[in-house]
Amino acid sequence: LVKIAQAGDRAGNQASIGLDINFDTTANNSARALKIDSEQTTGTVFELDADAVTTGTALSVSADALTTGGILNLVSDSSDTNARSLVTIKNDNTAATATTLLHLINDSTSASADMILESTDADAAAAPKMHFLRNSASPAVDDVLGKVLFSGKDDAGNTTLYASIRAEINDETDSGGKEDGVIVFDIIKNNSQKSVLELKNNEAV
Repeated sequence: LVKIAQAGDRAGNQASIGLDINFDTTANNSARALKIDSEQTTGTVFELDADAVTTGTALSVSADALTTGGILNLVSDSSDTNARSLVTIKNDNTAATATTLLHLINDSTSASADMILESTDADAAAAPKMHFLRNSASPAVDDVLGKVLFSGKDDAGNTTLYASIRAEINDETDSGGKEDGVIVFDIIKNNSQKSVLELKNNEAV
């Protein structure tokens, strides 16, 4: 119904602005600046197409005056019991091997936790939970299912892996319920990774 297009490049100090749509509100402190109200049931409410971006950023949000507020609040109050992911981040190209899906940085010297997983479930079931899924079509013995890495700097400023915890397949056989797993604890000693503890189905070494 409405199309807003910029036909040419801007010049001078306006060159980096591009198409400028400015929602500038001077309403009271609690007023909403922008609202999108959609009645769609299966469609996409908001779609950002930034397929031409290479070294830029597709979406940037700045909130430098925050005190007790937040930058992003995602809430679902649906009671439907179907399985779903509220947030999905996907690297859709198998060749992009140096891609990090999520990078959290805290410049503060505070002792506060950098990430909190909170569950308000009052029953006795395990919660909160973290799930590492190696969704392989050809699982095999010694496949690493997941790894937690503990890295820091050395006195020359190099990033060094000092310790890690990993899970591996010890037996992937489904027939007869023979699947076995192992947890391995590694540390660095004289600049070499050493396995210091392995927890298997019948022993700890």
